[in-house]
Amino acid sequence: MILVVGRDSALLEGISQALAALGHPIKVAASLEEARDVSPSTGFDVAVVQRALLEGAAPVPLRPGGVLVLFRAQGEHSSRATLSPSLARLLLAEVELPLERQRLVALIRATLARMRTVERPDGPDASPSGGNRDAPTDA
Repeated sequence: MILVVGRDSALLEGISQALAALGHPIKVAASLEEARDVSPSTGFDVAVVQRALLEGAAPVPLRPGGVLVLFRAQGEHSSRATLSPSLARLLLAEVELPLERQRLVALIRATLARMRTVERPDGPDASPSGGNRDAPTDA
C-alpha cells in the first residue's frame, strides 16, 4: 500500500493519479496524524511525505523493507534540517513535485518490484534443476 501525505490537495491528487497506474492501493492524508489513523496494521510499503510535515513529527509506520520518499512542492522553501538516523535509513529519495513526478513513479515502481522479488517464497521449483529438492533420486 502506498501513502501520500501533504498539504496541497491538487498536488496530492496528481501524485495519486500517477501512482494509481502501478496497481497498488493508495491512501491520501493531509497530515501525519491522519496518515497514522488510516495506516494498515502491517504498515505502508511506500510513504511519499511532504518534507515540511516531517519536521518535529514522528514518521508514519512502514512495513519491513518499506521506504520513505520526501517531496517539496515547486517553489516551497522548507528547511533542509538533517534527518534523524532512523529516518535517514528509510529515505529512498527527495523529489521536487510536480517537476520530478516521472522520477517518483519510476522509483516507486522499482521499489515495489524489488519488494515482490524479495517476498517470493522458495517453492519446490526454486532449486537450480527446477525439480523438487526433497524427492528421492534414482541413482
